[in-house]
Amino acid sequence: MADDNGFRMTEAEDDNGFPVTVDMIDQDPRPFVKPLKCRHCPRPVSAVRSHSKARPGGGPASWVHAHLRLNGYPDHGPQCPLNPLWAIEQIARGSEGLAIADPDGSLRLVLPDDSGPGQVPPTDVDPAEPPTDVLDDLTALRITTIRPVLPPALNSAVRIVQFLQLNAFAAPALRLFNVDYRGTRIAWRRFCYGPPAYTKLLQRVVNSGSALPHPVAVYGTVIRAGVAKRTGKAYAVLASQTPGANGQPPFDVLLYSLHPSLLAPLKPGMHVLAIGERWKYRTDRPEVQFWATAHWQLAYWATDQATGLPAEPACPPPLTASARPRAPQPRRPTPRAARPTTSSTPPTPAPQPEGSLAETAVPTPTVPAPAPETAGTADTPPDVPAPEPAVAPDPPVSPSTPKPAGPPPKPTDPPIPPPPLYPPHVRSDQPGSPGVRDWLRRFRKDS
Repeated sequence: MADDNGFRMTEAEDDNGFPVTVDMIDQDPRPFVKPLKCRHCPRPVSAVRSHSKARPGGGPASWVHAHLRLNGYPDHGPQCPLNPLWAIEQIARGSEGLAIADPDGSLRLVLPDDSGPGQVPPTDVDPAEPPTDVLDDLTALRITTIRPVLPPALNSAVRIVQFLQLNAFAAPALRLFNVDYRGTRIAWRRFCYGPPAYTKLLQRVVNSGSALPHPVAVYGTVIRAGVAKRTGKAYAVLASQTPGANGQPPFDVLLYSLHPSLLAPLKPGMHVLAIGERWKYRTDRPEVQFWATAHWQLAYWATDQATGLPAEPACPPPLTASARPRAPQPRRPTPRAARPTTSSTPPTPAPQPEGSLAETAVPTPTVPAPAPETAGTADTPPDVPAPEPAVAPDPPVSPSTPKPAGPPPKPTDPPIPPPPLYPPHVRSDQPGSPGVRDWLRRFRKDS
């Protein structure tokens, strides 16, 4: 069990002006030069190695992890970003009334029932168009854009998380913040879960399922991100193989979205905060999943390598009208076109009068025939047959009314073949064979 007394910090500065991080403290020899001080104010800092600490009154000893803390001062400088009084004042001033500084020195964030587009201040950004600014200098992980503007509640939550990030999420810093949701005060550690509390997030999602009593936030650093080729879903991995609790296997923490544009800005090394109620635990592949459906649920930022401070946060561009989920419409029955009736028997042609053109198979010539007096002369080309002499046409015959087609004629029986001229050969050992008698009887009858 770890010791939680005192504020902590993630970085300090040695006597030569080089940054000192927590992972350097337990190294031998130490890769920094004492004395240390805060990187953002002149307050002295101590580097404490990992050690065990006996509990007052007996009991098992607690384990204290390596950390950086102030030496001889209760707080940082007056305008240091790690000073809780300064940070709370700045967060409350930019929250548009949603973050309230209480008399006990804590900050209360009022979480609206609807943190959606109705809470976003008006901007000059067209929701149908992506922001004009882009991520700059990804190798240095600097963000130069804050458009579109974050909703006030999300923006205040990000500022709180950035302050806790600088203070290594120490317990005294966590106790300074809480959330007010529908008149109920919720401790910050029950609302937002960072890397040290991912196991508690797992237990919360498993125990509550999809019926969370209030929105829950998760903070983390992107390990990898992309779009699944098979399903087309966007994802961002915040943690991999985190140890489970109560016999549960190691699990991952991921952000998912059916809209790739919401997670497209996330790159490895970026910090992200997601707020919402769509949480799920997948058992076949142990994952704690958060499903983002709108741009105001996500905020991301980077760390300025020159100062060590968090950069300005941003959120993804809003979804276009075509990408927003629509309510399912009732399906209307499509009228089916009538099928044309086809007959299996070909149509019977109507009878034509005798001598009509329909009875002949000779097509009508397209070139007029030569005059009768020139027919059969030598001027006729050899490859064109000479036309026959003109014949007087038959008198016109009045067309008769066609008779209805009757039933098809019945096939006639085949004719009976004549009897053979000679009787069939009969074996001598079978005299009086019935075959010979029948042949003689038929022969006499036909004669």
